[in-house]
Amino acid sequence: MANSLIISTFIDNGLPTGKKGRPKKFAGKVDINELDMKVFHEIEYTVDGGTCFSGVVYSKSLKTKIKVVVWYSEDKKSHKIFFSNDISAEKIYLRVWD
Repeated sequence: MANSLIISTFIDNGLPTGKKGRPKKFAGKVDINELDMKVFHEIEYTVDGGTCFSGVVYSKSLKTKIKVVVWYSEDKKSHKIFFSNDISAEKIYLRVWD
């Protein structure tokens, strides 16, 4: 279910701030309509005429880091979300099963 991904949170570097307590581990929730370009970057995708953005986030439900690819249609009215638990992969090959 795509909406369950929205509860995933970004990974923050957690550098010490000089304040008391443990540094923050997560920066916030992923907003699919407005992606944080500090975390996501545009990737080359030539099929279907849309644009794709990729980033590494932490999934609360899977309790691990995942690589997320968000595809937007040309008119930005629809989107699709893909993810993989292999964050070291440079490319994710998308396969659509009909």
